[in-house]
Amino acid sequence: MKKFLALLFVLTLSLNAVAFAADSPVLTNPPVVTDVTAGLWGITQYDEQSQAELDAVAQSVAEGKTELEHFALSEEDTAKLEALGLDLAALSVDELLHVTVGGYTEKPESVTFKATFTVPYEVGTKVAVLMGVGAAPGPYQWTAEEGVVNEDGTVTVTLTDFPEEPFLLSILS
Repeated sequence: MKKFLALLFVLTLSLNAVAFAADSPVLTNPPVVTDVTAGLWGITQYDEQSQAELDAVAQSVAEGKTELEHFALSEEDTAKLEALGLDLAALSVDELLHVTVGGYTEKPESVTFKATFTVPYEVGTKVAVLMGVGAAPGPYQWTAEEGVVNEDGTVTVTLTDFPEEPFLLSILS
């Protein structure tokens, strides 16, 4: 009987891991950035820092949190996402990248990216964009912005008050 219960426990854990992995992004193909605010450049990449944060999201889910709860957003940022009509309990991380913005002598108020991400978004899809500021291995301070899906399947993201140092960017839908 003990062997049966142990086997059942292991099977349950395996199924939970497979279920999470099926919804998790595979960090292999960085987004293709087709446009950045005039005069600026952006580098988006998957690296150890983005993979470590994605692993931290998986750990939070294993502890019973939703993927969004992992990011510990302020009430203001949570309200911003609710105003977009997003189902906060169902949001799932599609992308988690390390971003560097440059090409300026004086930091602008905002930067706009237009990128094709791994997930093929359809026009009308609501996308939450979270910007994480801080140093590896975290914790990061996350803020929320809206992502707009364009006719060509690209996503336009405008980040306000972005840091001068590299930061994390998480796309949830």
